[in-house]
Amino acid sequence: MFPQGWPGVGLLLLRAAVATGLPAQGLGTSEALSPLTLAAWAIGAMLVLGVFTPWACVSYCAMAIVALSQAGNDDLTLLLVLTGLCAVALALLGPGAYSIDAWMFGRRELRLPGERD
Repeated sequence: MFPQGWPGVGLLLLRAAVATGLPAQGLGTSEALSPLTLAAWAIGAMLVLGVFTPWACVSYCAMAIVALSQAGNDDLTLLLVLTGLCAVALALLGPGAYSIDAWMFGRRELRLPGERD
């Protein structure tokens, strides 16, 4: 659940790439601080830090679906779909060892009754 080494670095880079997706697509760059703008930046911060990563990815996908319904540009549609797929992959893979989730929840070892050391 929390891979270390190069796989952990790869997950860190994937979190950063997905986190920049919403603001880069114009969802978080409007002049007024709308609730959608604040949500896009909050989700991005959660993903970069690795806080509640699966929930942040689900929120990202929901916002991407809303943005897809409003998108008129073909390039923007492709970018939304690709970053949405990356968010799904990140939700399935987990945050990696270099995240706050790993620090909060850590690795656990389950021992069944009757097992010997």
